[in-house]
Amino acid sequence: MLPKLNRIPRSLFKDAIKSSRFIASSNFNFRYKFIKEPKKRFAIVISKNTIKKATDRNLLRRRCYSIIRKNLTRIKNGVFGIFLAKKGEDKLNFVEIEKEINTLLKKANIIN
Repeated sequence: MLPKLNRIPRSLFKDAIKSSRFIASSNFNFRYKFIKEPKKRFAIVISKNTIKKATDRNLLRRRCYSIIRKNLTRIKNGVFGIFLAKKGEDKLNFVEIEKEINTLLKKANIIN
């Protein structure tokens, strides 16, 4: 799991979405914003319409957070990032999810 310091709290969630940039892939939408703080914060959003079962949503969320945690040292400071899952995401395995998240981070020029 991603440390609490690196997750976006609900109080800052609307601020993170406002005036953020947007990148899409086949299974994720990624909204990101550069801020002046030296923190790196991320959130994973998986709606009930995307994946019906809560256990499957939580499994995907845990996988995404672990991928971000592995790359945390490579990620630049001052980033708010939100990953939004699309339908059909529950059929992917860990390696495919990792490849897609890393591709989005590279496209956004967030990974050093």
